[in-house]
Amino acid sequence: MTEEAWQTEIHPLPLIEFLWSRSSDRKLRLFAACCCCSIWKHLKKERSRAAVKASERYAEGMIGAEELLTFRDAAYAAFEEAPGGTLEEPLTMIAADAALRDARQAASSAIDVADLIAHFAAYGQGDELPYSDERQAAYEARKATEHTSQCRLLRDIFGNPFRPVTLDPAWFTSDAVALARGIYDERAFDRMPILADALQDAGCDNDDVLTHCRDTALTHVRGCWVVDLVLGKS
Repeated sequence: MTEEAWQTEIHPLPLIEFLWSRSSDRKLRLFAACCCCSIWKHLKKERSRAAVKASERYAEGMIGAEELLTFRDAAYAAFEEAPGGTLEEPLTMIAADAALRDARQAASSAIDVADLIAHFAAYGQGDELPYSDERQAAYEARKATEHTSQCRLLRDIFGNPFRPVTLDPAWFTSDAVALARGIYDERAFDRMPILADALQDAGCDNDDVLTHCRDTALTHVRGCWVVDLVLGKS
């Protein structure tokens, strides 16, 4: 993996494999949960959605493995009750299971989740027309789009591993930390430019940090590398 490949890759598999031994299982679990959110409309049973949310809470250390298992079991029961051919519950179980494994296995699970979610996200946006070359091509295009979106998520969560950033503790003013905490807790990522202003006012002159916060074309999610740095999360 090169820095250029990290920045331009359009399939998540090489990125996750590169992160295999370089990242925390927390971030990989958050990535898996974010992937599930892209097919949220297909998770129609509350037990399915609850398992995804529980997987995220487990990643953050808010619940233990035993409690997570109860959510996973509930999602599995919903899967068994679902009519054949539906799009939902299996995805939830994979996301929940990923949170139960160690860091190396979590990376493997994230690969599985990303690939499966891309398939379901593409399939779920399709139509019910009979199979044809045109329909297959459209499906592949939608899947490629989902994979590209997943790569953007990985870059938001992990930043640029080839250019690790260390923030000066002097930049962690009460305003900056409070802003980061609010963004994180409320998923208020529209406040990222305000966080950039607070960090810059505190003396931050790191272009990677400030640009990441101010680029309105980016999609930010829980686990965003800048927010995590300010809050001391890894």
